[in-house]
Amino acid sequence: MDVLGATVTYDVMRNIKFRAAYQYVDIESENLYAGDNISYSNGSYSCSLASLYNAPHVQRNQAWYAFTDYDLDLLSIKAKTTFGLYGSSYSRRQHQDNTLFKGLGSFPVSADPVYVARPTFTNGAQPYFRQQQLDQTNWIIGEDIAFNEQWSLLAGASLADIKATNFNTNGTVSSYFDKTRLTPTASLIYKPLPWLTGYGTYIQSLENGGTASTSFSSLPVTNASQALSPTTSEQVEIGAKANVSQILLTAALFQIDKTNTYYKSNGGSYTFINDGRQLHRGLEMTATGKILGDLTVTGGFTLLDAKIAQTNTFYLLGQPPSGSAKKHGEALRRILPALRAGADIDRRLQLCRPAGRQCFCADECARDRMATLLRDRRHRSTL
Repeated sequence: MDVLGATVTYDVMRNIKFRAAYQYVDIESENLYAGDNISYSNGSYSCSLASLYNAPHVQRNQAWYAFTDYDLDLLSIKAKTTFGLYGSSYSRRQHQDNTLFKGLGSFPVSADPVYVARPTFTNGAQPYFRQQQLDQTNWIIGEDIAFNEQWSLLAGASLADIKATNFNTNGTVSSYFDKTRLTPTASLIYKPLPWLTGYGTYIQSLENGGTASTSFSSLPVTNASQALSPTTSEQVEIGAKANVSQILLTAALFQIDKTNTYYKSNGGSYTFINDGRQLHRGLEMTATGKILGDLTVTGGFTLLDAKIAQTNTFYLLGQPPSGSAKKHGEALRRILPALRAGADIDRRLQLCRPAGRQCFCADECARDRMATLLRDRRHRSTL
């Protein structure tokens, strides 16, 4: 893996600041996968084994941003304007015979283990070709206005453009998507007490439609490695945070309306598709605090009610989306004093949440998309 990155900050004037960053990552990888499917018929269970090999392929990721911040104080009102551009580019090169899927047989389920011979794969001998190209550009403007010690407003807009191109092995275009949308963001923040903050937020975003994997549930995917059309999502959230005895407590009610994306079964294979809309409603609560000296611990949980609200597949209507959980928990500990953990919400309420929830601060969105350059990732576990 090759990684290159740089950041630049420049104080143009006392109240004007310019900042920019760039990251380049080149990753070459290959994957060998084995899995099983268990089925039931006529009172007995059987297990089918399969193996898949993805030959060496190269993924190239580039991301960048350039922002200008302008601070203005007018009597009791303090305002900060952010304007700029952020974007990303992703390309994938792979062999024309990149993926090979092999069935290893079907066996009755019993207490005794079943051993099969390691399969031999011969794919990866044909030339490379560019299989996919994804490009995203966002022009943003945001306002952070503090009217007084209690009331403040975050508001902004993003002109987002997403292009997704899939290629055939001979280099011709198999599918092309280009979608542009102006998306608004707003958050009203109220601080009745020095240790208590409440907020209400609305977010709209344009997102990549996702890319199909080469296999799903140990079966091949018919549109493997193909990108789907960009989609839009909306989020509404109300919440509060409180600092009590050096412990940060947060609570939030949220609703997310997003595209229903899943793997549709074809019998012996799957197809990755967009079909209708998902509605996610939930409650999230977290706590972050220092237990001993430099030891910081974060814990929390999310109660989620997720369902498919619109679909062309009648029997899926009202059902939970694929991969959603009713309960979600997380725990994280940090021992380095310079690092902070978990759901720390400062005065600007820069939030990034699980279950597809979006950042609503445009500046944070840009930096979150360059996560490996600008912030660490948290490990989550689903209950």
